[in-house]
Amino acid sequence: MRKALCIIATIFVILAWVSCGPKQQEAEAAKKIYAAIEVEERGIMLFELYPEKAPNGVAQFTRLAKEGFYDGLLFWHISDKGLVQSGCPNNDGTGHAGNLIKEEIEATLHHERGTLSMINFGRPWTTSSQFIICRKAVPELDGRYTIIGKLMKGEEVLDEIERNDKIKTVTIKEE
Repeated sequence: MRKALCIIATIFVILAWVSCGPKQQEAEAAKKIYAAIEVEERGIMLFELYPEKAPNGVAQFTRLAKEGFYDGLLFWHISDKGLVQSGCPNNDGTGHAGNLIKEEIEATLHHERGTLSMINFGRPWTTSSQFIICRKAVPELDGRYTIIGKLMKGEEVLDEIERNDKIKTVTIKEE
């Protein structure tokens, strides 16, 4: 009898553990993450991030933001294709944060107005700290860079950014 109770208790514990696992994963996946990029003398852009679509890219960006890596960096490049670029510690496109990650290409995401993407150095496994924000759709970038989020508020700030504007701070909020 004692052995039967132990077996039943063990089965109950296993079933309880298995049933809690997916719920916890769903709760974590449902967690919303936001990034507020404050640009000196311009204002704040608020982005919703996509941890379920690009978990490593979002983790890299949020870690760097929480460490203050982006604070004081410049938007060193404004392209005629409608992109603003920052995240380079050298403020010239040659630097990175010291660790490189693999790109996470999600076919359902596209480089549209307001897209926030972690970019690479033109070859796989070279994504680090640099990012772009699209001022307009740039479909030729689809499949090349890791899209980590979308602009929710602050379109006027995005449109006003000029070369050498400075990032005051990047703040991350999780709900």
